[in-house]
Order: sequence, then C-alpha cells, then structure tokens
Amino acid sequence: MNEKYRKIKVIIMGNKENKELFFNSCRATAFVALAVFSVLLCGAETGLQLTVSLTVAYSVAAWLLGRHSASKAGKWVLFVVAVVMTAGVVLNVWEYTSVLGGTAAYPVLNNIDASRFFRNAAEFMTDGTVSSGRFTPGMIWSMAALWCVFGKSIVYPLALNVMLTLIAVVLSGSLSRILLADKASVKHSDGIFVLAMALTAAVCHFLGQGMVLLKEPMVYVGFLMTIIVLARLYKGRRMTASQWVQFVTGCVLLLDAYVCGLVDAPALTPRSGAANVGVAARNGSRYGGVLCGSLTHSRLWI
Repeated sequence: MNEKYRKIKVIIMGNKENKELFFNSCRATAFVALAVFSVLLCGAETGLQLTVSLTVAYSVAAWLLGRHSASKAGKWVLFVVAVVMTAGVVLNVWEYTSVLGGTAAYPVLNNIDASRFFRNAAEFMTDGTVSSGRFTPGMIWSMAALWCVFGKSIVYPLALNVMLTLIAVVLSGSLSRILLADKASVKHSDGIFVLAMALTAAVCHFLGQGMVLLKEPMVYVGFLMTIIVLARLYKGRRMTASQWVQFVTGCVLLLDAYVCGLVDAPALTPRSGAANVGVAARNGSRYGGVLCGSLTHSRLWI
C-alpha cells in the first residue's frame, strides 16, 4: 500500500529531478521570450542589451538566494518576480524609444525624476559637472560607471535597478528569518523566508520603482543590508568581517539617499539655514528613523 501511494505521489507531484528540469525549462523559455520580444519591440542592438543585462541582473539575485536559502519555493518566487520586472522594463524601454521617438542613448523619459537622473549622469560623464536639479552621487556615479564600460544606454541603469530590487526581495526573506528565529522551528525557517519574499514582491509600488530610473531600489537595498546586521547583533550573533563590510556598504547607500536634496546643482554647494535643516529632518526621519526604530519595536512584536 505504501509503495502504491508513493508511486501515485510521484506521478502527481513529480520527483526531484523532474521538478528541477521543469524549473530550468521555464527559465530557458523565459530567456528566449525575453530575447525575441526585446528585439522585436526595441530593435536588435537595444534588444541584445536588454537580454544580456536583465539576465545578469536575475543571475546575481539567484546566486544570492542560493547563499541564503535552498528552498525551491524561493527560487520560484524570485523567478516570477524577475519575469514581471523584465516584462515591465522591456515595455518601458520600448515606450522611451520606439513609441516616443527616442533611442536607447537618448530616451524620452516621461518621469521627471528619471529624466533628471539621466540628464545629470550624462552631463557628469561628459564634463564632470551637473547643471540642474538635486545632486544624487550614488545614482550619477553608478550610471556614469556603467556607461563608461558598456556605452551610454538607458538599459544598463534600469537593469541595475532590477538587480537591486530582486536583491531586496531576497534580503527581506533573510531579515524575517533572523527576526523570527526564536519563534519558529528550523523546519519552518525556509517557509518564513519564502513568505517574506512573496509579501515584499506583492507590493506593486515597490516593484514599479525598480522598473523606472529612480534611486529607491538603492535605498531599499542599503536599508536591508544595514538592518540585517543590526538584527543579528540584536539576536546576540557573532559578526564576520564580510557582514561588517555589508553593514558599511548599506550605510553608504543610505547616506547617499540622505545627502540627496542637501546639495544643489550647478554649484554643488550645500543648502543653508532652515531649508537644509528641513531636508535633513525629512530624510533622516524617512531612513534613519525607520532604521533605528525597527529593532526597538521588534522587542514588542517579536
């Protein structure tokens, strides 16, 4: 009877090898679909840029997930999120180029902040100056670095934002598992990890910001990198050198978001007086306050 039940279960649910084969087949199909639709909608050159850069973005996040969790469900969650974001980025690039009459190097961006980031990065790469708008060092330097290596294109900074958003999804699972470690058994830890990933990815506004040229994905990753280390310290765990590097990196990313708005172009000089204090208070309450308050409230809720 048990042998018969086992055979029926294998037929219905499939064995481990078949599940892995099915998952890899889905990924291969998604890759082919990405390549075909990118080329058809955006042209051969831009389509190739989209295919390669978005595949790399997903691969980095999948590698990070493998280091944090071996859950098959987690792989599916990340894959589905990556497919949704990839489709959104391809459609956005299609709109910026073919629909509105731009090119990958000179896109027509309909988001004010995205247009400012792109213009400022292009000016900074050309002559090292920024003519207008708030100076955001992290965004501008990362975009200029990508363009120096791969050439000027809207595709590469968008792919970077996709990668950061996918990494933030993975880190949200890691943070939840750390905070709930003493409330759940080891058996359920992967379930907590996957559930946190799914709930984070279900926030449409969160995913939408990752498909547009905005600084928010960098903020989310910096916040999660920092608070994961603080959560480990809160739980009394020992820290390794790599985790301290993670903490410092997260602080730098958050500092970049904090600085945004304190410095104006073209002079790139700090604001003065009450305006500077107001911006500092706003950014500090948005990022620093949440960072410091999360672990304090965790004592009440966890």
